[in-house]
Amino acid sequence: MIPEALSNFYFRLDEFEKKLEIQAGGFGKVSYNKLNNQDVAIKIMNDPQEILQEANKHKHVKDCKFEILGIIFNETDSPKGLALELCYLGTLYQVIVGWEVHTLYNISHIVLWMEQLATVLLYLKEKELVHRDLKPLNILMFDKYREIRVCDFGISAWEKTEVQLAGTVTFIAPNSSTHLADHRDDMYSVGMILWQLIFRKHPYLDYNAENPAIDNDDVMKRVGNGERLPLDETHSSIQEVISSCWAHEKDERLSPQELHDKMVEWREKIKTSMKNLKSPRLFKEPYTFARPHGTFSCTHIKLGADYQKVKDLGFCVPKFANLIHNPRDNRDWRLNKRMIAEHNKLVTR
Repeated sequence: MIPEALSNFYFRLDEFEKKLEIQAGGFGKVSYNKLNNQDVAIKIMNDPQEILQEANKHKHVKDCKFEILGIIFNETDSPKGLALELCYLGTLYQVIVGWEVHTLYNISHIVLWMEQLATVLLYLKEKELVHRDLKPLNILMFDKYREIRVCDFGISAWEKTEVQLAGTVTFIAPNSSTHLADHRDDMYSVGMILWQLIFRKHPYLDYNAENPAIDNDDVMKRVGNGERLPLDETHSSIQEVISSCWAHEKDERLSPQELHDKMVEWREKIKTSMKNLKSPRLFKEPYTFARPHGTFSCTHIKLGADYQKVKDLGFCVPKFANLIHNPRDNRDWRLNKRMIAEHNKLVTR
């Protein structure tokens, strides 16, 4: 029997018509569905108890904007999953690695997203909830890629409660197998997210190997010994923020407030050079994985008025949305408008 407390917060599984599987993993499956002519996502999960726990935590942090519509029960009143708001633009992971089209973003977009992520962490800290699995795949994109929302609170835990080591190895902080949930571990994950945004690579993946793969045990050992990913190809100001996020000692990591203040400061300085921040542009194949403009050293700002150096930060930002810098040979291109992917189905819906 469905608890009375959930009387206005549940659906029957047969109310949905399965349309398209979006994602699958150890937790279960996520698919695009229809409910009363509304586009929704349903997350079918393997453990009924985890379903109820995740629903409770989603409701607790509903101000994070990502909406859970209700719990899905089958005909025997057993929890089967969650009905969620559908995100048409996909995740930050798909922005980084490419998905149907490839997103060309620059340092100004990174700062915008990181400021919002810091705001989420401030909120979670206030609620005394630790996400424990922050990564690009758990960050959804909205409003033409200008807004992010954190999702998947499946393994989140209340601050200072005892938990088992869990999450995605390449993004979680080094901890013992049993430890206390700590919001400072989420800050470590933020450092990893910022690294991937800048370098557009899978962390700890050996791209030179014959069959590139991530060795989880090796990563945990290296990170536990204090090893971190290389930062020498990006600006010192960015290096400082990432290093402060993923510091080995928890007390040395940036707080959510410090990260937020830093991103606000950077945004204000960038605004003086880039008056109109536009949504990231969507392009076809030729510029896959181009490093985000403004995250690496370049010399072309001497060539004309198309670029502007951000005071005190060293960032170089393009004044025009259709300018791209290729870090391999330091050349510039004005991209032909016909190359812009008309992706209205996603960005204007």
